[in-house]
Amino acid sequence: TAISLDQVVGKMAMVDLFANQPILAQQLVTPDAVTKEVALTIPPGKVITVVPTQSKLISSQLLRPGDHIDLLATMDVEVTVGAEKQVYPESVALLQDLEVHAIILPVIPSEGDSSPLREDQGGVFRTLDERGQSILLAVDPADALTIRHLLNVGGILDLVLRAPKDETIMDAVVIDQFSLAERYKINLTR
Repeated sequence: TAISLDQVVGKMAMVDLFANQPILAQQLVTPDAVTKEVALTIPPGKVITVVPTQSKLISSQLLRPGDHIDLLATMDVEVTVGAEKQVYPESVALLQDLEVHAIILPVIPSEGDSSPLREDQGGVFRTLDERGQSILLAVDPADALTIRHLLNVGGILDLVLRAPKDETIMDAVVIDQFSLAERYKINLTR
């Protein structure tokens, strides 16, 4: 159906529009609404990366598109101690104050449900992949490469939810058994 001028103002076309052609409501989206046309909502200079995560914040549906998170990473790091090489797990706040662009949730079809995919809405999308729980983040290309590298080498990513309007950026801190021993006064030699 054709729409009036006040229904067009502030909208973005998902298709090419031509002079004297009627504009249809299904051709328009609000620029900040994430639809399956995700590419239309990528901020300039950013790329969208999919971050698989089993975070309970997502599976419990406590996280929403537009929320801000910190992305945490734990990875094995090879350290030379004297003449010996040892591998230690280390955790870092990888990226901070990121806006969740969209969320992908697995759908578990119920018995007798012939259409297990509910309509996607508000930046929350559904997948039949039971391991497909993920978030979409709009990040700098270098940050996307960092995330991809950590996943490729077997790193584990998790996220923490920030309070609204909290833009605090903490100093880079590496957490490992040595920093924990120092913080909690644990004797590592026995």
